Amino acid sequence: MKKYYKVSFQYSESVYCSNIAHAEAVEDVETHYSKYPWISVSEAADHEVTAAQRKGMPIVECDHIEPEETTRSEEGIDAEIEANEAEMVSAYMAAIRKNIGQMSQRSAWDRGVTAYALELVDGIEEAIAGGWFYLSDLAAPAMLRRQMLNGAEDWSQYSWGGCSLIYDQDIAERLCTPSELTKTRHGERKPNTREEWLDVQRRALTQAAERVQRAAKAVMAMPFREVMTRA
Repeated sequence: MKKYYKVSFQYSESVYCSNIAHAEAVEDVETHYSKYPWISVSEAADHEVTAAQRKGMPIVECDHIEPEETTRSEEGIDAEIEANEAEMVSAYMAAIRKNIGQMSQRSAWDRGVTAYALELVDGIEEAIAGGWFYLSDLAAPAMLRRQMLNGAEDWSQYSWGGCSLIYDQDIAERLCTPSELTKTRHGERKPNTREEWLDVQRRALTQAAERVQRAAKAVMAMPFREVMTRA
């Protein structure tokens, strides 16, 4: 008969996570999580299982593995864990994109800022896939901002350093209304007396990063069940 187990494990060098697992034996849970460098498994109390179900957290089903099948199944276990992680990342990133899309889109400027924000989200997802940023880091504003900046000190350096659009025409067409495009000859003229187009892009990127931060905060506070329904 299967029991519920509380599992704590080291997801990365500095990130630790907890799950509720459902298995016939503690050995099955340990095998399922054997990919991670450190794990701790104990029987879950009823209130811990109830709390996980109420929050919509996933309960991991661990199949029973006969001793002679353990070695043969190791690659399959790793693939299953990676598939579950990829599905979770995809769901959270989709929910963040949807949240950003629900923010103001009334003006050409708003729509341009959204385009920059979605590009930043693409970069975050690539970083998670590459293993140098983790899903749990989305809940840490400072870490999220550092990842979005991609090595730049601030959004001015990001814009002027070629990390986003580099041509005046492209920036103007992303952020301006038709009348503004006509006035500036699609970016041939300066946007105003105080700025270059890369300065205007810096302002848009600053707002885009703020939108990503707000969306990430909102999504990471949701029960996992709700995140899945938004994906």
